Amino acid sequence: MVSLLQKLKNKIKDKYIMPTSLKKEIVNKNLHRMKILLPILFCYGLFFLFITVFFRPSSINQLYHVGYYSITVFISVVAFVVLLFFQNSRLKLRVKLIPMYFVLGWLLILCLIALYMENGSLNAILSLFCLIVVTLAILYVEPILFLISGFVIVAPTIVNFIIIGDKLSAINFVILYIIFDGISLFRWGSIISELKHEKIITQQNEKLSKEIELAGILQQNFYKHQNFNLKDWIVGYHYSPMMGVSGDLFDFYTTKNDLDGLGIFDISGHGISSGLLTMLVKNILHSEFYKEKYKTLDEVVYHVNDRIIEEKGNVENYITGILIQTIKNKLNLVIAGHPAPIVFNSKTNKTSYFDVDYEEKPSIIGMKGIPIYYKVENIELNSGDEIVLYTDGITDLQNEDGKTFGKKRLLEVIAANVKEPVEQQIAALKEEIDNFKGSLSQTDDITIVILKRK
Repeated sequence: MVSLLQKLKNKIKDKYIMPTSLKKEIVNKNLHRMKILLPILFCYGLFFLFITVFFRPSSINQLYHVGYYSITVFISVVAFVVLLFFQNSRLKLRVKLIPMYFVLGWLLILCLIALYMENGSLNAILSLFCLIVVTLAILYVEPILFLISGFVIVAPTIVNFIIIGDKLSAINFVILYIIFDGISLFRWGSIISELKHEKIITQQNEKLSKEIELAGILQQNFYKHQNFNLKDWIVGYHYSPMMGVSGDLFDFYTTKNDLDGLGIFDISGHGISSGLLTMLVKNILHSEFYKEKYKTLDEVVYHVNDRIIEEKGNVENYITGILIQTIKNKLNLVIAGHPAPIVFNSKTNKTSYFDVDYEEKPSIIGMKGIPIYYKVENIELNSGDEIVLYTDGITDLQNEDGKTFGKKRLLEVIAANVKEPVEQQIAALKEEIDNFKGSLSQTDDITIVILKRK
C-alpha cells in the first residue's frame, strides 16, 4: 500500500512539478488569461448590480448584493490596471501573481456569499451565476487552484447540508467537486504538456536557426573575395543576405592578375534550398566558363542551363543572371532574364541602363520544358567607364510607407557617386539602402557588383 502511494506521489510529482522556466511560461499565459477575464468580470458585476438595484425589492439583503457586486466591479478595474503594470515590469513571479490571486480570492468570497443568501427565485438565479462565474474563471485561469478553492466552497456547504439533513444535496456537491477536480487536473496536465511541447519546438527552432546562421557564415566565406589587384579593372561589391543563407550568387573568373569574366545570379525563392542551389550553380558556371570547346558566351549559358536542369533534379527553383566575359576593354555579356545593368560613360558623362536589343525575350536558367533564348551583347568600357550589376532585392526593397526603392532611385544614387572611388560608391549605396528601409527588414537578398575600367 505504501509503495503504491509512493508511486502515485512520484507520478503526480513528475507530471505537475515543473522547472522555474516552465513555471514562468505558465504564469505569463495565466496573466494573459486574466487580462481577458477581468473585462468579463467587470461586465458581470455591472450587469448584476443593475439587476439588483432596479429589479429587486428593497430590503436589508439588497445592500449585501449591491455591496459585493460593486466590489466586484471595483476589484476587476483595479486588478486590470495593476496587471497591465506588472506584466511589463521585471518583478518576481509571486509579485506578478498578486492581481490573479486577488481576483480569484474575491471570486471565492463572492461564491460563499451567494451560497448563504436568503431563499428566493431571484436569489437562486444570482447564486447560480456566481457559482458558474467562479468555476469557469478558476478553471480557465488557474485550474490547479480548483483543488483547493473548490474544497473551500464545498466543505462548509456539505456540513450545512448534513446538519439540516439534506444528505442527497451533500452527495451531489461531493460528486460535482470530484468531477470538477478531474477537469482541473486534466486541464492543468494539458497546459503543462502543451508548454513542454512548445518548449521542444522552440528549442528545435533555435537549433535550426543556429544551423542556418552557420550555413550562412560558411556560404559567405565560400563567396568571399579578397581585395583584387587586377591589371585593368577595379572591382567593388556589396552582399547582404536576407537571412542566414542567400539565394544570390556572384563570382569573378581570374587568371593571376587578369580578369577573364564575372557573373551575378539570383536563385528564385529563399532559405536553405535556394542557398544550397547557389553552391551547385557556382561550380557549374566556373566549370563551363573555362571549357575551351565552347567558343561563344551564349553557348556557355546554353550548356549551363542544361547542366543545372539535369543536376538539380526535381528542385523547382529557377535562376536569373548575367554572365560577362572580358576581352581587353570589351565586355561580352549574356543577360538571362535578369535586370539590365547600369553603364557609365566617362566621355559623355552619361549614366544609364543598358539597352538590351533582343529579338526575343531573354530566357531564365534552370526551367525544364520552356523555350530558351540567349544572346551575346557587347559593351566597350574605356578608362573611367564602369558597369554596375545588381539583383532585384534592392529595386524591390520597400520602406515603411510601402514605397519601393525602384530603378529610378538606384540610377540616381549611382549617377551621383559614379566619379567617386568604387569603395565610396558602395558605401553610398549601402547608406542609401539603410536610410530608405529604416527599421524594416529586408524582403530579399541584395547584391551589387561594380566593375570599373582603370
